[in-house]
Amino acid sequence: MPVDAANAKVTGVICSMRDASPTVKFLSVRVNDARFKFSAGQWVDFFAPGVEQIGGYSICSTPKQLEETGSINLLIKQSRYPPAAWIHNDAKPGAEVEMRVGGNFIITQEEITRPILFVAGGIGISPLYSMMRDAVEQSEAGLTVKLLYAARGKHEHCLVEALREVEELAAAKGGRVECIMFDSSIEAEADKDMPTRRSMLSACLPRLFKSSSSNRVADVASSTATDQSIIETDRAIPPRLLGRVSKLHLKQAMTSLEEPVTFRPATAFLCGPPKMSDAMEAHLLALGVPKERIRLERW
Repeated sequence: MPVDAANAKVTGVICSMRDASPTVKFLSVRVNDARFKFSAGQWVDFFAPGVEQIGGYSICSTPKQLEETGSINLLIKQSRYPPAAWIHNDAKPGAEVEMRVGGNFIITQEEITRPILFVAGGIGISPLYSMMRDAVEQSEAGLTVKLLYAARGKHEHCLVEALREVEELAAAKGGRVECIMFDSSIEAEADKDMPTRRSMLSACLPRLFKSSSSNRVADVASSTATDQSIIETDRAIPPRLLGRVSKLHLKQAMTSLEEPVTFRPATAFLCGPPKMSDAMEAHLLALGVPKERIRLERW
């Protein structure tokens, strides 16, 4: 945590809010206090007016945005927990809140020089988006990043347009960011040990991971899939796979990041529901990724 922000509770004002998905609110909060600083990946303690409990929400914007606009962004999942309930039911632009920076889930300058794999589940996209955009903004050239982003239903993916902007920003600087969405509301048939599904995934994933300039959305069909497994459905958002992120997806992603000719070890950053994050960590360890190159934010 930046030293200036240590234990400093500051006042912020909600300047805008909107629906990021059917169950997630996007908040922009203006902070006019020089003590408020953060590193990409950190979270804030969130103090809502008249609410005794404290919320904890990862920042989904970058330090550069704070410097340029004096604001940060938050994604808040719908919940009965009082701070989240206040945001979804009572908060309005102009409302004053208090915040305090915390957490040590950050990306280092050295890690930005190597390939990066981000794996997000649901609202876990918040700190990973902050890290990814911050890494792209800081990089000189050649940054290589892959994001695997799972949510329960295609309409639950947040920050889709912002993710496309990061892909384009990286490309303009000579780097490559690839974002692939997963609709985890549909159980992955690969987990049922179906040869057809496994063969189809093996065939289509390399094409997806290498198509950084593609504007297609790909839906990988479930148990009835044929060789026509990549279907163009929309040109506005990144590719989408049906099912959960699996060990096969992680293997393909790490393989494409760590190409033999220019081998540089990748670091994996994981954030999502505990069960998912634990499974992703176990898969990566089984694939031979050293534990010190797996960074995990546990809720």
